[in-house]
Amino acid sequence: MPLFWILWKAAVPRFDAEAAGSPFRAARSAIPGAVIALLIASCGGTSRPAELKAAECGDSAAPGSVAALPRWPYVQWVTETGAVVAWGTGIDTKQGQLRYGRDTSYVSAVDADVKLLSIGEGSTLHLFSASLSDLEPNTEYCYQVRAAGAELAGGLKFHTAPKEMNATVRFLVMGDYGSGSLPQVMVRDQMLDYLDRTDLILTTGDNAYSAGAYVEFQKKVFEIYPSLFARIPVFPSIGNHDFASSAAQPYLDNFFLPENAWRETDRERYYSFDWGPLHVTVLDSEYALYGIRDEETDDMVDWLEADLSTTNRPWKIVTFHQPGHTNNPKRSPNPIVVLKIVPVLEKFRVPLVLSGHEHFYERFHPILKGQRATTSEGGVTYLTSGGGGASLYDINLGTDPLQAFGMKIHHFLAGGADDCTLSARAIDFTGQEIDRFSLTRC
Repeated sequence: MPLFWILWKAAVPRFDAEAAGSPFRAARSAIPGAVIALLIASCGGTSRPAELKAAECGDSAAPGSVAALPRWPYVQWVTETGAVVAWGTGIDTKQGQLRYGRDTSYVSAVDADVKLLSIGEGSTLHLFSASLSDLEPNTEYCYQVRAAGAELAGGLKFHTAPKEMNATVRFLVMGDYGSGSLPQVMVRDQMLDYLDRTDLILTTGDNAYSAGAYVEFQKKVFEIYPSLFARIPVFPSIGNHDFASSAAQPYLDNFFLPENAWRETDRERYYSFDWGPLHVTVLDSEYALYGIRDEETDDMVDWLEADLSTTNRPWKIVTFHQPGHTNNPKRSPNPIVVLKIVPVLEKFRVPLVLSGHEHFYERFHPILKGQRATTSEGGVTYLTSGGGGASLYDINLGTDPLQAFGMKIHHFLAGGADDCTLSARAIDFTGQEIDRFSLTRC
C-alpha cells in the first residue's frame, strides 16, 4: 500500500455513529498538520500544504436559529481573490449588506443584489447575493449578513483558493442527493465530519427532487446543508430532475456559478474553475448537450476543447450528470455523451470524470478507446457517484472487465490532490470506507 494511503487512512479513521445533535452524527476528527506534511512528502516532495491564513471569527449562531433567515448564508464561486455569498430572508426589503474581514470588526462591506423567489406555502424568499473581490489567496475571512440595516447572522467564515498549483486541495462529491430522505441526512451527517478539512464540494447532478422546483431546492437542499454550505463553496452540475422545472431555471436562480460559457444562454449551465492543482470542468448533460452540432463553432463541445486545451493545472476533473459508462441493467449510457464527450475527454487525457444519474457507486479502470489502459497512457477513470440520498438502483457486478468496483449503497466521496497525486475514498452513510483509488503523475 502506498505511503500516501497509509497516512491518509491513519488520519481519517472509520467513525462509529454516536449521538451528537443527530442520531446518525459521527464524532469529528481533524487531520493533524504533521500527517498532512508527511502525506505530501510521500508524493515526491514538490508539493506542500498551503499555509492558510486563519481568521478570528468568534462564534456564530446555529443554522436555523434565526427566524428572519429561512435560508442560511451559503458561499459560492470562490476563487483566489473573490467569492459570492448568498442568503435568504423573509423580511420585505431590498436592502441587504455583507460585512467581512479578518476578524469580527468586519472592516469591509458590500451591498447585495436581491431577487424574489417563491419557496412554497405562499412564502417569498428575498435572496440576497454579494460579490467580493480583491481578496487575498488562501486566506480565511469572517463574514456577517444583514438585511434592512439589521444583523441576521455573523461569526461565519470561508477561505479563498490558493494561488500555488502545487498546493493541496481537499474536496467532497455527492450526487442524486436532494430527496429529503433519511439516507440523505445520514450521508450529510458523515460529510459534516469533513467540515474543517474541505475546500470545495462538487455535485454530480439531480440536486433537488423530484423536479428541481424552487420549494424543493429550499427544503431538500439549502435547509439540509446549512453548516457545510456556509463555509464550503458548492459547485453543482445540472441533472435531468433539475432540468424538469423550466429548463433548470430554479437551479440557475439558486446557485451563483462561473459565467465562462461562450453562449450567453449557456452561462452557469456549464463552466470551469481552478483550485490549486485542479482544473474542474462542469458540463451540462441535459440542455447544452443536445445543442451540439458539427457545423457550430461555439457549442459546449467547442468550448470544452478550448477549455481543456488551455489549462496548465496538474489535474483535470470533468463532472456531468449522465455517465458515459454504466452497468445499470436497465439502461445504457447516454449515446450523445459517448459520441461527443468521451472522445474529447480521451483527446485531452482527462484523468478523472465524475457523473451521477445512476443511484449507486461505480468506478471503472482507466479506459482509452474502449480498452483498459493506464492513466499515464491517457486512460480516463470514470466514476459514478449517485448515492447521495435518492432511492437506489440495481447494478451489475462482475460482468464488465472494465469495472473496478461497484456497490448499491448511499455514499459520498472524500478526495484530495496535490501536483503529484489525486486520490479519493468512497464513504457510506455509516462512515465506513467502501472503496478508494489513487492516480499519480509524478
